Amino acid sequence: MKLSKVLTIGTVLVASSAIYVIAPTQAYAASSTQAALAVENLSEAMPLILADRFERPALNGSTQQILNRIENRTDRLRDSLDSTLDDSRLNGSNREDNINQFVRDFEEATKGLRDRFDRGQRISDNVQEVLNQASRIDNFIRRQRLNTSVEREWVSLRQDLNELARLSNVARRF
Repeated sequence: MKLSKVLTIGTVLVASSAIYVIAPTQAYAASSTQAALAVENLSEAMPLILADRFERPALNGSTQQILNRIENRTDRLRDSLDSTLDDSRLNGSNREDNINQFVRDFEEATKGLRDRFDRGQRISDNVQEVLNQASRIDNFIRRQRLNTSVEREWVSLRQDLNELARLSNVARRF
């Protein structure tokens, strides 16, 4: 039985500064009836293929690098905060407990984001949650007069968060 190539589909979608690539898909059939059926089946499947691809932007190695930097910079921020707060009037206060909880919540949200990214799942909701948790840290750091080490770590981390939001097509920025 000779199979004939009946359809090749390759699509690139551009939406809100993000590019979504749908890999070429081919359908083969032995007869014109089978060809029509293959096209019909493929056309029914395309919305599902498109929806899945559209929900997951083409995140690549740069996203992997940003996640690595966020994790590393979060560790450095936590260490810098611990050291700074231990030597400050906030040591032992509710505010110290609050910022430590904010950082733990941020780390937990980042871990959830990493897990979904590693599994190739849609991450925009997780990115939003990471940014929500980060805003609590941002508010604390802006209200408190902390040393330049903490502020420098936070500025670097915020830049990575903004880049992650941009790559993930999430509107919120710092």
